[in-house]
Amino acid sequence: MDKGVTLPAIETLTAIAKHYFRSLDDLMTFPEISLPSVGIIDCVLARHTTMGSAIEDFILISNEAVQKRPINRLQLEAVCNSCRVKSYILVGERQYDELTSDDGGSCISYNPDHSVRLVVCRASQDTGLPPLHQFASLAGDTAAISHHGGIDLPSREKFSQLLSNQLRRTMLSQIRAIIKEKETDYALSRCLVA
Repeated sequence: MDKGVTLPAIETLTAIAKHYFRSLDDLMTFPEISLPSVGIIDCVLARHTTMGSAIEDFILISNEAVQKRPINRLQLEAVCNSCRVKSYILVGERQYDELTSDDGGSCISYNPDHSVRLVVCRASQDTGLPPLHQFASLAGDTAAISHHGGIDLPSREKFSQLLSNQLRRTMLSQIRAIIKEKETDYALSRCLVA
């Protein structure tokens, strides 16, 4: 993993999951998903079928401040539109205040129709309590998004298949590890009996 990218805290992922999916059932986190021609998406949170690897729905999560990578925000919006999904960008209170003052306040409230949603993270000051989260949204720049510079954007189906393949590999790896552990336990028990 890139040293500059870290997964959001579990409290933040939980808040995002409950906000979008309304539950924590059958969710999988995919850190650093690489899309050719676009770059790396910090994190994808996906709901999969129960006991299966088919992806039912997913959202994109970015840890970077909107001001640090404005071109990536446009690319993220383009991917959201191409895949018909939502994204969540984590920002601090100060970054949110700067963003709302810089762009004329277009993201003052929350609109579920907007593809880009902001998670305003308010750090708790040495209270031992989890950080507070406020959700807001950004109206996309449809002109900029529609002219995404010839970037080869994945369809929802292709992106879901990419996640499904990765989930399947993870599940198979875990099954192999369990089988190997059971085989080792069995071999040890045979040695002890003999």
